[in-house]
Amino acid sequence: MRFMICLFSCFTIILTVVGCGTDIKPSAFVNVLSDPGDIDELSTCLSEEPTIDDKTVAITLDKQCLVDFSNQDQTDPSLAPSFAEIVANPEAYMDKLLTFEAIPKKVDLNRNVELYTNDIDLRFYIHTHGAQLYRLDEEGEEVPIEPNEVYRFKCRIYNLYKHIDRGRAWTVDAEFIVSTSKKIIHLPELVK
Repeated sequence: MRFMICLFSCFTIILTVVGCGTDIKPSAFVNVLSDPGDIDELSTCLSEEPTIDDKTVAITLDKQCLVDFSNQDQTDPSLAPSFAEIVANPEAYMDKLLTFEAIPKKVDLNRNVELYTNDIDLRFYIHTHGAQLYRLDEEGEEVPIEPNEVYRFKCRIYNLYKHIDRGRAWTVDAEFIVSTSKKIIHLPELVK
């Protein structure tokens, strides 16, 4: 019993000296963002007016807007590799949001698009993760992606492997950025 009282007393003293961690400075929220300019852009995600009472400020943000905000291109803007540069060294571009022009070889509108690589030992796929794959025409209508046309893609390479049954061929798996509502955020664009 004395041990429990002693332990409780020590715990109380530690909490008094250290604090409970409930005092949060406003700068703690600002420091979450890498660029202070993001605050203005994030304010567009407000779905309701903030409510303020004596001790709290309640802010309601749109969930999809936050997802889209977090999926923005955070790579170095000077990084603009060609598809040939990516194919030559896909490992160097892993986990970076890439924008490049390429030609689809095969298109599965609900699964992936395979791109021509001009390398018999390399296959390059961009996966849709179940989202519908299309592009928008000049009138904003959904148009299917067609093989053998030049498109501008924005995607992220997440996997590079060699399948033992396919000999020496490497497979590069990339992915479109897909929202929680199963929509591709950066749709392919037809290059004219």
